[in-house]
Amino acid sequence: VAAVGVTWWFARSVGGRVVALIAGLLMAVSPAAIDESTFIWNPNPIPLFAALALGCAWRAHASGVVRWWVPSVLAAGMVLQLHVLGIVFLPPILALAVADARRAAGSGDGARARAVLRAAGAGILLAALLFAPLLVHELGSGFQETRRAVAFLAGGGAAGGALDPFEQVTLALFRIVGWPLVGLVTDSPLAALVVVSVATGLSAWLMLVGRGPDRTAARWLGLTVIWSGLTLAVLAPSLQTVVAGLPNDHYHAFLDPVVIVLAALAARAIVRRSGSHPR
Repeated sequence: VAAVGVTWWFARSVGGRVVALIAGLLMAVSPAAIDESTFIWNPNPIPLFAALALGCAWRAHASGVVRWWVPSVLAAGMVLQLHVLGIVFLPPILALAVADARRAAGSGDGARARAVLRAAGAGILLAALLFAPLLVHELGSGFQETRRAVAFLAGGGAAGGALDPFEQVTLALFRIVGWPLVGLVTDSPLAALVVVSVATGLSAWLMLVGRGPDRTAARWLGLTVIWSGLTLAVLAPSLQTVVAGLPNDHYHAFLDPVVIVLAALAARAIVRRSGSHPR
């Protein structure tokens, strides 16, 4: 329920009331979100903190109020705290902060550029403090978890399917886009194919022909999905195999508000092109 509200807030910041209404509705009826609300598991609150990180980052970017970067990066740190694959989510948040700092520096406002970097750095510091208990454990156990993680990666991680790199990325992207909109793609493959195709096509169209803030938001969100698909295809080869009863799509749930808000932006753009011009 909280994720619905924060996603609505993020979408309103990006595209106004209509986008917020569409995004809030999509999150409220999302099969994945409904499923996540029915049992206790560490990845289930990820969409809430991801939407908070995205919303604060966009507020910082759009309003110019640099202090929004502190809760944005901290919330992204909470995503990482909830599941290790949240590390994939952090670069797109920091990339927008760096872009803002570079833009300020390019316009001759060095003080503002430094303020953006300081705020992002404060967020990183606060996020790092979340891992203090883990550090204490590692120091007391001879870095047990670190050694196990290294051994896991050295062994190739969880085994994936016998797919070539292109198929791996395609399947990862298919599951990423399909998860918040239709749930597990193998439960309803035809519906998933239609929904993912439409959402992907409309989003790509908006990234190419959108204007002003819509295009900026669409490109940021779209590139976040692409980056995550490419990275997860490497870091999480287990996504290449669907195992009944093993809901590992929850691990990339930080992309749920990204996909939903991007779809809402594209839907609003289509309506505008039709001549309705809602506000």
